Amino acid sequence: MSGQQPPSEHFLSLCVENLESGMDENFMRSCFFEHIKRGKLVYLRSINNQTTGDYGLLEFKTHAIADYVLRSYNGRVISRTSYQYQLNWATDESSIFVGSLGNTVTCYILRDNFLKDYTSVKGANVVIDKVTGQTKHYGFVRFGDQEEQKHAMSHMNHTSCANGRMVIQPAKSKKGKKERSI
Repeated sequence: MSGQQPPSEHFLSLCVENLESGMDENFMRSCFFEHIKRGKLVYLRSINNQTTGDYGLLEFKTHAIADYVLRSYNGRVISRTSYQYQLNWATDESSIFVGSLGNTVTCYILRDNFLKDYTSVKGANVVIDKVTGQTKHYGFVRFGDQEEQKHAMSHMNHTSCANGRMVIQPAKSKKGKKERSI
């Protein structure tokens, strides 16, 4: 998703998705140390959420720096780990919960399944069990347009995705999340 375009030049924040156990604020600080040292990374937060998985938020000094980090880091393996950076623009998008996903469904398959009909799709996340490394059979799809999100909820429910039938519901608010400032 490194070619992902932000909704506007005003966006300065990125979301680091699917963080594994131990990838806390200190870990993230070490990954982005050069940007912190140079004053380019101005805000970093780790969010622990049992429903959607752990993720981090990064806010950069300028849009150009955020865009550079997205293009440069996304998909690369983090040194001393087998984890790949999964970066997306952090925006106020509308999301849906997608259940009953098969074992072969990846973030890219899920995203592309919706993107063929909905141009405002901003990304997708298939939740992975941190212990087994296997899918938990559910994920989330983010839309930039609330009307498309509503349409997808009614028209994509029980449709096929990689030989399985998706069950779609509104994504719950992140009010239950436990946040840690970094």
